[in-house]
Amino acid sequence: MKYYFIDFEASALHKLSYPIEVGIACLDMEDLSITSKSWLIRPTKLWIDQWVWMPESAAIHNIPFETLLKNGHEPLEVVEQINEFVDSKTVYSDAHRYDGDWHMKLIDAANVEASFIVDDMFTLLVNYNREISFRVIRWIDEQPTIHRAEPDAIKLAESIQIAERLKNDL
Repeated sequence: MKYYFIDFEASALHKLSYPIEVGIACLDMEDLSITSKSWLIRPTKLWIDQWVWMPESAAIHNIPFETLLKNGHEPLEVVEQINEFVDSKTVYSDAHRYDGDWHMKLIDAANVEASFIVDDMFTLLVNYNREISFRVIRWIDEQPTIHRAEPDAIKLAESIQIAERLKNDL
């Protein structure tokens, strides 16, 4: 079994924001190894013309708008590569409402159907006892948020990796 975790960086924390980077981490439950990938997303004309880019957000994730235009991938290319990487109908996030919204904006821009849903990663903690769940939540809270999609997705995968190791140790 494999669990997939997703994180987005965005143009702003606003309903008219758009995704600018996506990271996916895969936790293989057989050997507890983690693999990951990320993509910068080139904004579409619609996003540029009608949605919000906030310099304050750029200062947090440190991804300049010009970098997206120069090095970003088209939404369809990003979605196709994500779908090649993800072998699941559910991908988990610690901010599934935001990440789910940005995922749907990416899907809409690519003009394809979603191959998975984004769900709350904390639902995975029901597989562990209360002590393990609390220790994992505390570990997550103690970790710095990098505000880059791939390292933040890896952190989510590591949290379930830690839960599995704690379960095996108890």
